[in-house]
This record gives sequence, C-alpha cells and structure tokens, in this order.
Amino acid sequence: MAIAGVIQVMMICFPILPLQAGRIASSPTASHRECGLAPDISASPQLPPNISAPRYMYPVINRMLKKSATFREQCKKIGNSRKLRVTLLLVPPNTPHTYRAISRVRRDEERNIWITIELTACTNYFELLGHEFEHAAEQAEGLNLRVLSAQRNSHVYKLDDGSFETDRAVDAGRSVERECSLK
Repeated sequence: MAIAGVIQVMMICFPILPLQAGRIASSPTASHRECGLAPDISASPQLPPNISAPRYMYPVINRMLKKSATFREQCKKIGNSRKLRVTLLLVPPNTPHTYRAISRVRRDEERNIWITIELTACTNYFELLGHEFEHAAEQAEGLNLRVLSAQRNSHVYKLDDGSFETDRAVDAGRSVERECSLK
C-alpha cells in the first residue's frame, strides 16, 4: 500500500515531565499495578471494530465509554467512517520524545486513513485519549488541517515541528477528563 501523505497531530497542552524511570512492565497485570489500574481481564471495550487498543487499556477505555458522552460520540464518528482505522499504542515514558501523546496520520491512494495514536505510559489517559480521538474524528469528517491552519480564526495551528493542533481537540480532551472524573 503506497502512502500518499503523512500528517502529524500533536498534543501540546502541557509540558513533558519525567513520570517514572525505567521501562514499561512486560505483563499487562504488572503494567496495571504500575499505572494504578486494577486489571479487568473479563471486560471487553465496546469500541468500534476500526479502533484497536492493547488489552491492558480496556479498564480505562471501558470507564471512558461508560462515563463520557464526548468519548462515546468520538467513537461513534470514528466507527461510522469506513475508511478510517485507529490503533492505540503505549510508549515508555523514557523514550526520547517531547509529547505526551501524538497521532500519526497516513493516507493511502484509496483515501483510507490510518491513525496511530502513541500515548506515553502512565499519564492522564482520559484527557489524552479524548484529545487524540478528537483528532481522529476531525479526520473522519474530512478536515484538512494544513489548509485550515492557513485560514484566519480557524482555531487550527501549524506547530514549529510541522504538526498540527486544534482548539477543538484541546477542548474535547478536557471535556472527556472532566466527564470521567465525575463520581
């Protein structure tokens, strides 16, 4: 499959701070303990089939699906797109990068969109996933961030590294965080 173009969308709301030294645990159960999550092997997220996530993310995703109307709407938009595929990956916090989360967007000649969301392990998943899923929803809607970033008052910004940020994604991340934090 040939790649027609790559767009990077970056989460830049907060500076990166080293959260933990060392590597990510090799087992899902150990990873849950390190991140303060109780393992829930029996749970299965109700994500659309075009979104894939590591099994150890299911407790977080299930909570988001249960508590956040914003996140459910994002999943619905992504799920309704026949040309969009989203893959969640966790990266170790000591990996050399300057982001807490990033969406890497690839398009092929058939106009399929492949988004890989990289999340730094053991960070605030609610906000980050809400933010990055909004970028995926933007792609499902066909937004051209490159074009929008050149327009005045579009609330889309091209960053120094060539990636794009949107006020819409920042707001969505905050909404998901707020909704998931409610008792």
